Amino acid sequence: GRGVLTCSAPRLLDQTLAMLTRLRATGCALPAQIWHVGELGQPDSAGSRRLLAARAAVRDLREALHPALPPSELGAMRGFMCKPLAVLATDFDEVLLLDHETYLFRDPTRLFSAPA
Repeated sequence: GRGVLTCSAPRLLDQTLAMLTRLRATGCALPAQIWHVGELGQPDSAGSRRLLAARAAVRDLREALHPALPPSELGAMRGFMCKPLAVLATDFDEVLLLDHETYLFRDPTRLFSAPA
């Protein structure tokens, strides 16, 4: 299926959740995933409520990486590198990759059916 992907880290989580709230305000009902590399842990109750409201699943990229990857190399997977790896690791067939700074003013779902 189709879905929205984003990557986040503790210092960006508020901005990421705000972006997903704006996405939902457009009427977008696509499933969403927030990917990270072992950084987010369990959100506090306020964070949990916001994740629930944003209808976003939190996915840890470490679960998709090769188990022989040395822990010392995990840092290289954070930041920008999380994005292409999340696109490869997701179970979505079609992906809309959004940055935490994205502002949407219309439901982006129609982009999936736009002519190439």
